[in-house]
Amino acid sequence: MNKQPTKTYDFGEQLDEVNLSDLMQSPSSDSEDKGPAPEKVRQVAEKAGWESREGRSPNRKKKVVRKRRTYRTGRSDQFNNRCHPDVIQGYYDIADQLKIPTMGETLERALNALRREVETQVAETTKFNQ
Repeated sequence: MNKQPTKTYDFGEQLDEVNLSDLMQSPSSDSEDKGPAPEKVRQVAEKAGWESREGRSPNRKKKVVRKRRTYRTGRSDQFNNRCHPDVIQGYYDIADQLKIPTMGETLERALNALRREVETQVAETTKFNQ
């Protein structure tokens, strides 16, 4: 009998010993356990906060969509920082209240206000120590 060599893919003779019959699925019957119902799986997944491929859940908290603030200002460097959502919203609220067109200008004005506050504290401390 002429036996064809099997491809080894660098596994050597180990592939000849592999029995794939255990991995083959047997025909299903009605008496077999088919797992949890799809609706039950969907409920558990939503409770766990998993997103469905079907789209977002109506119970999910929606993200705030803000108006784009893009202007040519000459500012070229980025300043990224992590904040609590209420701090970010307060920052936008102040910019809107003062009608400041860019977030960069809002940051510059906030920095100038902090500098004035520090100068005042330093002046008071110096005056008190003399």
